[in-house]
Formats: sequence, structure tokens, C-alpha cells
Amino acid sequence: MIGDARWKPAPLTVLVGQEEFFKRQVLEHLLGRVLGASRPAGSFTEIVPASAADVHAALIELRTPSFLAPCQVVWLRNPAKHLAETQDALLEALEKGLPCGYLVIDLDRLAARTKLAKAAAAANAAIECRRLWDTPPPWKAGAAPYDTELHQWVLRHAARLGLTLSPPLAGELVACTGNAPGVIDQELRKLLDRLGGSGKPTAEQIRALVPDTRRDSVFALVDHALNGQAREAHAALGRLLKLGHVMEGKLILDGASIAQVALGAFTKRLRVLRRADRLRGEGKLSADAIAAAGIAPRFQAPGVIAQLRRTHGAALDAAFTALLEADRALKGRRGNSDPELVLEKLLLRVASPRATA
Repeated sequence: MIGDARWKPAPLTVLVGQEEFFKRQVLEHLLGRVLGASRPAGSFTEIVPASAADVHAALIELRTPSFLAPCQVVWLRNPAKHLAETQDALLEALEKGLPCGYLVIDLDRLAARTKLAKAAAAANAAIECRRLWDTPPPWKAGAAPYDTELHQWVLRHAARLGLTLSPPLAGELVACTGNAPGVIDQELRKLLDRLGGSGKPTAEQIRALVPDTRRDSVFALVDHALNGQAREAHAALGRLLKLGHVMEGKLILDGASIAQVALGAFTKRLRVLRRADRLRGEGKLSADAIAAAGIAPRFQAPGVIAQLRRTHGAALDAAFTALLEADRALKGRRGNSDPELVLEKLLLRVASPRATA
């Protein structure tokens, strides 16, 4: 949308998703289009509606001429609780327009079957602002590690800023920042300043100037180990213990707590593999069979199959044994209770069973 010179904002724009940086980008682009470089006082308002009345008040504001700001933009932050009551009024605004400005509705999610979702999609007024794939999707077996949505966006965004990056260089950057577009934008601008306003940074410059702030999840840790990526698993563990794990919106920094959450994630995934292993033994292993058996959603099935090809039968039994020993080490009075060392040993045994043997 930002790269399309023909794009014109609809009277009502719906931003759907949880990636705040993309929402801010869309909003800044919209403001630039309708207000220009100079924004008169009172031309932009951000509202967190407490009731349906606040939504109706915003619509009235955008239908009422103002001498101070002939054109206004109102940003409604997450009015999801009031959509049912105000849907008809919003649909009317989308269809007939708002004579004195533009309305932006910011939602974490919007059911595709609602009237508002269908109307916004038909009017090209719905913009998805979700987190991007930062690894190749499961259905792209054997894809390059930088063949992802996030890396492709990095290349486009860098070009808009005046930097030339290759996919491997984008990979160097993402390896430090993780899936954080706001941080990526900040680091690209830092590189741009270092290069004097344009140019092509080197891998050495990226490594020297971009700090490793990637925040991993315990689920990434499990995936790396079961995919046999011992080096990646070890690096992810270091970042996880340093920067913490986000769970239900809360940041967990305590090493012992992170270890318990990680063991829980390992347990859940190994149980999935155990159930899929039974299908393998029956000669019924396929993405459709895994989905039909309720083992994993269809889009996750290729990833489950890939991990099962590496860890099945005796190797799967050994992974369960390693998990049990790690749990006992953390909870028992004897043995090594250091969460980092316990998890390191578990990751190595799961990712490199031959090496530990």
C-alpha cells in the first residue's frame, strides 16, 4: 500500500493485526496524503473509546466542519467491544463518506464474516498489520533461511530508506533483531547515517553496529532442537535467558521459571510427535492424516512430519528420557539444578543424539 502511488485512503480505514509498527506506518502515510507536510493543530485525534457513544461522537466530529482544521483524521484504538452497536453507522460512513475527514479503526482482529469486514475488503479499506513469518513456512521444505516474509519486507523497507541489501545481508540483520520491524527500522536508519545517506552496508558493519536484541520464545527453542539445529538452539537459549520469555503478555526473566516453561513446551511437542509416530507405524503419515486425527493443524503438519523423520522410534524414546532427566534435575535436591546447564544438556541430547552418545 505504501509503495502504491495510486492508493487513496477510504473514508474509513480498518487496520487489523498486532504489529504496532506497521499500523504507525500506515497512519503516517495516510496523514501525509490527506494533510500534507504541515498538519494544522486539531487535525489529528487519537481516541480509546470507552463506549459506543465515543464511536458515534467521532463520526459526528468528522461530519461537522471546523474552521481550525478543515480536514481531520480520527484514530479509534481497539473499539472491538463496541463494533456490534456501531456497525451500521460505520458501514454508512464507509459507503457515503465523511465530508470533513477520515476515520481509522485499529483492531487486533476482525472476524472475516462480519458485514464490516466484507465491506472494508470490498472497498480496499482493510489493511492487515500482522507479524510476518521470520522463518520459511513449513510447506517450503528446503527453502533458504532468508526466504521469508520478514526478510522480503526488510529488503523493500531498506530500499525505501536508500539502502541496498541482499537477502543474506537482510538475514544478518534479522539474526540480531528478530521479528521486530520497529527495531529493524531503527537499525537501518543507524546504518544509513553511518554510510552517509545511501549505500550498501557490509556484513561486518551490520555485526558491529547492530546489537543482538532478538527475543526468542521457548517454542523456537523446541523447534531448533527437534530440527537438529544445535548451534541455533544454543544461541536462542542464551537470548532467552538474557532477554526473557513473553507469556500471556507478561515478561518472564527468572531462569528456573523459563526452564519449566521450556520443559512444558518440549513435553507438548514430543507428545504430538508420539501420536504422529503411531500413524507412521501404520503407514498413514501425511499432512491430511495428521490434521484429520487432530494431532496438529493442517498448516503445521509439514513441520511435524519433518521433525518426525529425524526423531522417531528409539530417538523419540531417548528424547522423552532426556526430558524426564532434565525435569528431575531442576526439581530434585541432587544433580545440577542450574537452569541454563540443564537446558543446554537437554538441547544437545535432542539436537545431536549421536554426539551425546
